[in-house]
Amino acid sequence: MEECKKLVWTRSVQDWASDALILRDYLPNALPNILHLPCIELQPLPLANVADLQIKEDHDSVCLFTSPHAVKLAAQNPQLALLMQRSQNFCVGAKTLKQLIKLGFTGTHPSSVHHASSLGDFIKSQINPVGTQIFALGGVLRACDLKEELKGFDCHEVQLYQTLIKLKHSHGPGFTEDEKSSFINGFSGIVCFFSPSAVKAFAEAFAPRENRLFSAITSVAIGGTTRQACNAHFEKVLMPPECSVEGVAAFIKNLYPSKE
Repeated sequence: MEECKKLVWTRSVQDWASDALILRDYLPNALPNILHLPCIELQPLPLANVADLQIKEDHDSVCLFTSPHAVKLAAQNPQLALLMQRSQNFCVGAKTLKQLIKLGFTGTHPSSVHHASSLGDFIKSQINPVGTQIFALGGVLRACDLKEELKGFDCHEVQLYQTLIKLKHSHGPGFTEDEKSSFINGFSGIVCFFSPSAVKAFAEAFAPRENRLFSAITSVAIGGTTRQACNAHFEKVLMPPECSVEGVAAFIKNLYPSKE
């Protein structure tokens, strides 16, 4: 295994192409030295449950998206695409909105919304629950349960993909035991986590609570739920003020020892 890098990025293979562009903007000289270590894999689900949504044509509709991946998968389903065309679409993150517009839909990324929980707060303050259906489109495992956040609304959760806990190299294969040992004994630096599932995959592979990684790693968590997961495995846990991929990249710019 090549020499361990100072920064590890744990988002999925599916996210890496767009994430690398963000990192290039914030850490242009450091990007070649960033180790992409996917800890999760996003697997699309058959959308049989879409037929059971019971969309009410005489109601207004609102679609909520927390990731570009959810937008892309929803747009591939004819029934959901029609729903998105007739709905107010609200997004978490500029990347999510960009994906929505790229696919021909309209939407809004409210300036006060930095994570799923604040999206719930925004909807409660801006949308009348009477005569409105809300559709929260995303994965099976979610950092924030929008249906729970929006009690009192006619809110439906649409599961588009599941998150598989699977740590591997960016180019595909899993880690050998020798590579795991090399990482445990040699890495000191920052590891960025974007979901509790990623923390779980990393901990199952490297058991940081049982070795030097517990104190050798500074973990950066995208939000409160992920931070709670990190607290169980790392001595040093940080969270950026803005809970988005861009917010994490901006935050670590001040932590990463680049040559800029």
